[in-house]
Amino acid sequence: MEEPNQALTLHPFDPEVFQRVWQRVMPDQTNSPIQVTPPSQPPEPPQPTTQPPSTLPAPIPGVCLGQASQAQVPTLETWMNQIQGDLRTYQGLARRTPPKLARTLTQAASELQHSLRRLSTAHFLITGTRATPKGQPVSLPPQLPMALRTLFLREQEHHIEAQQLSNTLEDPCLAQMFLEFSEESFDRGNAIRLLLEQM
Repeated sequence: MEEPNQALTLHPFDPEVFQRVWQRVMPDQTNSPIQVTPPSQPPEPPQPTTQPPSTLPAPIPGVCLGQASQAQVPTLETWMNQIQGDLRTYQGLARRTPPKLARTLTQAASELQHSLRRLSTAHFLITGTRATPKGQPVSLPPQLPMALRTLFLREQEHHIEAQQLSNTLEDPCLAQMFLEFSEESFDRGNAIRLLLEQM
């Protein structure tokens, strides 16, 4: 089996052999447009640069959802429990209402599910751990109009609480998120009011 051809290199370089070969190839070098001078020494191979091992950058205070927001973790967990409780409440009420009303309640539950995911993600980005919400459904009166009234009042409370919280948070991402929660609670309250107007 033949060995593969090795590429020609100038290493190791012998200046005498080079001059002899060059004299044979170009005997009259005075008329040559190219003047070849053998390298005085072979170039040194490049030295590998050693880089320090990569480390994670230190968290910067004041950035979105960073370590500076650790103090807000209990607030996030409280809201996760609260929203999960509301989510279960809307889902339970939607199961025992006529289809026309159930659509609005199911839409509200879908919005709350999205809010719960947003809170869970913010919690994870700040702490590096996943939180498990433990929210329980709200106890509602058996009559549908009274149950809707209870949800309406609850959404009004969440609207005000989230708005106030948004104004006090230093983390811009959390402040924006709670401002949006405030607006969503207001919209859900209006949807419930419209349901009561149609009954």
